Amino acid sequence: GGNEIFTVEQNISVPIEDKICFNNYNNSVVDVYYSYHFTLSDERRNEELHCLEVLDSVLFKGFKAYITETLRDKKGLLYEIDSCMFVNDNEVILLFEFTALRYAIVKVIKILEDMLNTFKMDEKYFKYHKAFMCDNIEILHDNIQDYAYQIISLSIETKELMTPEKSAEQLAKISLERIDEIYQKLIETKQVYFCGRLFRRDRKELKTLIK
Repeated sequence: GGNEIFTVEQNISVPIEDKICFNNYNNSVVDVYYSYHFTLSDERRNEELHCLEVLDSVLFKGFKAYITETLRDKKGLLYEIDSCMFVNDNEVILLFEFTALRYAIVKVIKILEDMLNTFKMDEKYFKYHKAFMCDNIEILHDNIQDYAYQIISLSIETKELMTPEKSAEQLAKISLERIDEIYQKLIETKQVYFCGRLFRRDRKELKTLIK
């Protein structure tokens, strides 16, 4: 149980400590992956899936998403930013990924960790973002194939036909308290992977920053 951490040197994985994994590549940028795991309950499966969808949108990939807007749009520290959610039976993996310049990686992680650890969505922002998702489900996806795939996937995951109208109806029922509860469970499962050649001093500092 608990978190597993691996360091990767020349394709050899060695368990070292909790929460962090390094993988060396010879380049000037670092690809970073934040992975979260959530186990759905049988009784509240659909509600929990929609809560995770809201969190993904609010934090990472929605319109004016908290992390994306702050670190990429306002501070210019990130690029090639994305997130996705994988569902297998009752197990969910939420993956947030981004690319940053090697020299700025410690600064990026300091800000990101502080934002994630102190994140608290207020009622006004929550209502705005949930309403935006309900009204713009179709345009939140890149193209019609992606949109169709999302409808099919969500229908399989929730085990019922999830039309845009049905999805909006489910999203509208979500409470802020339930979002907070699921977020607290989610952040306890965090694992972080760095793919890029990092300075030794930065590796040491990153290990102290990621809690």
